[in-house]
Formats: sequence, C-alpha cells, structure tokens
Amino acid sequence: MFQMSILLVGFGAAMVSAMYSQCDISAPLPKKNQPIDWNEFNGTWYETVTTMDEISLDHTCLTVKDLTATTSGFSGSYAIYFDGGEKISFQAYLSSTSDGHYRQEYAEGDEMVAVLRDQSGRINPKAKLEYSETEWGEFAYIGDPRYYIAYVKCGSSGWIVWVYTREKMVSADILVFIHNDLLVYGVSAPFRLGRCRDVTAM
Repeated sequence: MFQMSILLVGFGAAMVSAMYSQCDISAPLPKKNQPIDWNEFNGTWYETVTTMDEISLDHTCLTVKDLTATTSGFSGSYAIYFDGGEKISFQAYLSSTSDGHYRQEYAEGDEMVAVLRDQSGRINPKAKLEYSETEWGEFAYIGDPRYYIAYVKCGSSGWIVWVYTREKMVSADILVFIHNDLLVYGVSAPFRLGRCRDVTAM
C-alpha cells in the first residue's frame, strides 16, 4: 500500500520510501512512450519532491519556467534559491537524444558553467561535484503536464530525481499520483519534500 511505502511526518518533513529500487547505471534510463511536448509545460514549476542528493540538500528551492520546445530539444529559465534569500538564475538548453533522453547544451561562458565554477561558497563542494555528474551526461524527463515533470538520472550514488509541480505545495492525491507514475517507469527512491514553500520572494 502507498501508506507503507511513503511516510509523511508532519507538514514539512521528509517523504521516505520504505522499499525502493536500486538503479543500474549500465541499464537504459526510463523514457516516455511518446515524446514530451514541452509547449504543454507552460508557466512556473516548483521543486516539491526530491531524492536525498547533495544538490537538493544544498539549496532551499529550484524553479523552472518558460519551458519551450526548440529544434534540438527544449530550453528553460532556472532559478536556485538559497537560505538567506540568495538566488542564482540561468538559462539552460537541452538537446534530445536518439533514444528519447536529454543532454545539456552548455557552451563556454554559459551561465551554468559560471554556477559550477562559482568560488563564493554558495554551492558546497559535494553539490558542485554532483552537478558535474548530473548535468554533463544523459538523463530522462518524465511527467504529466497536468501535475508534474521529473528529472531522472541514475548516478553513482543511486537515483537522482527532482520533481517539479505547478504549485509550491501539492495535495496528498497528487503526491500519490506522482509516486505511482514514477513506479510505472521503475523509479523509486527515498524521497523528501522540497522547501519551495519556505521561499516568499520569487
């Protein structure tokens, strides 16, 4: 039952899976049966459910908006929010692969390159290392334009999943839908609720 696999402790605590699958880094990533129409994912999306990865633990919130289909894949405007109100914004361009997955299209001087090379201490070394692993490689996007879009990658430490929804806080019904939809693609991991609800100025 869902209640056994997902535990919600209080209103702002972690979402933890009691039983979850280990990803195989050599196995194919999951993918949608039909190509994603990125123009259906209009508006702003908020990171509301994540795995316990270093990147997610390092910031308060990550948002993406203006998702737009391009000739090679899609682009989007991203913003990372940190405790204390600090913010990093960047534009990302992603290209689709022949097997229905995605790769980043960063060029020298791109804003995300500057983020990865940031020396101010805003991004801790472990998170920067994980950024390098997640952003420079192949990954999957799965989702439903009504409810969520999820970045999915099998990293060296296991599944890395970032779920974005149309609202900062979502209902239990939508959480159940997302959980079950990810299971269809063989993706399950220890999850926690994101902290976008704590960011008032966006």
